[in-house]
Amino acid sequence: MDIADRVVVLRHGKVTGAADTSETNSTALAEMMVGSEITSPTIQRSVPGAEVLALDAITTPSLREVSLSLHAGQITGLAGVSGNGQAGLAALVGGLEMPGAGRLTVHGRDVDTWNPRAALAAGIG
Repeated sequence: MDIADRVVVLRHGKVTGAADTSETNSTALAEMMVGSEITSPTIQRSVPGAEVLALDAITTPSLREVSLSLHAGQITGLAGVSGNGQAGLAALVGGLEMPGAGRLTVHGRDVDTWNPRAALAAGIG
């Protein structure tokens, strides 16, 4: 919108709309792109539930003293440069790896056996 005087929208290889940028807005363009009216999502405040999984100073072959708390209803993403522990953390949380040191609790209880079946049973997906 800032660098053009006119925009043309293509959908499935066909022109679905055109407009002068001075006579349109981003909502109208988005509606031309998807082919229907777009409604803004309702924003609702989320309150995480009880703690499901807690890592306290966990050490594995690929992690060193990691602490983390995951709560019911919470979505957690892992990001970083490849090789910096994301795969090891995902393996641990998913039950593919047991901690060598530290404390792992699920629903407030210490874990003796941790595997994918136990992770799924605990509601971790």
